Amino acid sequence: MNQFTLGVSACLLGHNVRYDGKNKLNWWLYTEGRKMFNLLPICPEKECGLPVPREPMHLEEKKGEIYLLGNQTQKDFTPLIHKWAVKKIEELKTIQLCGYVFKSKSPSCGLNLSLNSQGKIQGLWAYIFSQNFPFIPILEEKDLSNPKLRENFLHQVFRLQEKLNDIY
Repeated sequence: MNQFTLGVSACLLGHNVRYDGKNKLNWWLYTEGRKMFNLLPICPEKECGLPVPREPMHLEEKKGEIYLLGNQTQKDFTPLIHKWAVKKIEELKTIQLCGYVFKSKSPSCGLNLSLNSQGKIQGLWAYIFSQNFPFIPILEEKDLSNPKLRENFLHQVFRLQEKLNDIY
């Protein structure tokens, strides 16, 4: 049986990569998830060259487009993330990725973010990932604390693993 990989926002695995230089270690991933999967830490901001710590960012809609902007400077980080994402997507296509756990409330990684009155949207990286890997199960880390949501996610991940085992 091959080793399968779960993509995870790096801050959830204890990496100090957040805008404030801290992490958001998720105990379930750290204790249980690592027993079941090869955990691949990914931080779009850090991997695209932004410093730690860095200016906090937010998503903003302008003329029907979504932008990732610095809170204080209003600098547009969207092109930087897009350029990094093109390379990252190609890299991830070479890995037996069977799921992804994203950091909630992150403008890059959140799956269920509010944007003014526009309703809910995904963070910039979460959206790009979902468009390129629509069949890979995704979840926000906050949902790991809900046994039913966690069980459903793991069921989807294990089903994908079985299909990948048949192929490889």
